[in-house]
Amino acid sequence: SDNHELKQATLINGLAWALMLAIGGIVAGKTESYFGLEACYVIDSVTYAISALILWLIPGEYKVLNNNERVSVRKDKAKQTTKEGIINQIFWPLISFFKMFVDV
Repeated sequence: SDNHELKQATLINGLAWALMLAIGGIVAGKTESYFGLEACYVIDSVTYAISALILWLIPGEYKVLNNNERVSVRKDKAKQTTKEGIINQIFWPLISFFKMFVDV
């Protein structure tokens, strides 16, 4: 059913974020300890430039809203977004727990 698939997708999304944050923290800490803070800024800048290039290469037409235009948000979508946010917050303690066991 759609509800079951939505729950699975939300769980996978939360786990992906938790894993990304844990691994990202480890990689960032190790990178800073081996190469220094200045190298981290350079690496960060290069990755942002690569991300911008990738986004720029995505084809399609996009509409930019003016200040006086409103975007309608459906009530059920707002509830789902709130639910996903709460579920993601549950993973923060897990990330902190795993960081205790990793030499960062």
